[in-house]
Amino acid sequence: MVHKYKKGYIFELKTKKDWEQRGYAVVRSSGSHSPVDLIAMKDKSCIQIQCKNMERKISRVEKQEITEWANATGFPVLIMYKSDKVINEYISPAHKGVRV
Repeated sequence: MVHKYKKGYIFELKTKKDWEQRGYAVVRSSGSHSPVDLIAMKDKSCIQIQCKNMERKISRVEKQEITEWANATGFPVLIMYKSDKVINEYISPAHKGVRV
């Protein structure tokens, strides 16, 4: 049986490859203890990706943490679920009138 961590790692690598095939430069943020797993960049745009190998939505607490991260970085976060039973979520940062 494949361990939970390994399944998540495999899903991250597959997601990374999918975004690279779309023309994005993708970096894994493993070990950084950030709320995102991947950072995808293309044409001066950036999207942060949290990969979830689960069949249910993330908790309200985790979603709040990711929302705060999106607000702090100014870049959206896409929560990608491996399960077809759960729809991916897109969290946009709050607009604070500040441009970087």
